[in-house]
Amino acid sequence: MQYTVYASQDFMGDWTGEFPDLPGCTPEGGDMEEFLAAIQPAVEAWAAEQGLSALPLPSDAEPDFSDPGRMPMLVEVDEAFLTGPAENLPEQEA
Repeated sequence: MQYTVYASQDFMGDWTGEFPDLPGCTPEGGDMEEFLAAIQPAVEAWAAEQGLSALPLPSDAEPDFSDPGRMPMLVEVDEAFLTGPAENLPEQEA
């Protein structure tokens, strides 16, 4: 399944990501290669913390290019580690 992740680089060169559809899932890496390699494990850890048996379906929202410090990327996430199909989960209250 493909999700949008917003990648940003800090002053030390490290990368961090934010998934609009997976709030609180934040892959990190010392460089872009490490960042990309950290995406799947971060999603798996996030889903385990949430107690999910399925990932929420990716939204249809267009990527936001308005912040030059946040690079939108479309990434593939393998949901085979979960027991159920993707589903639209209810919004969580903050």
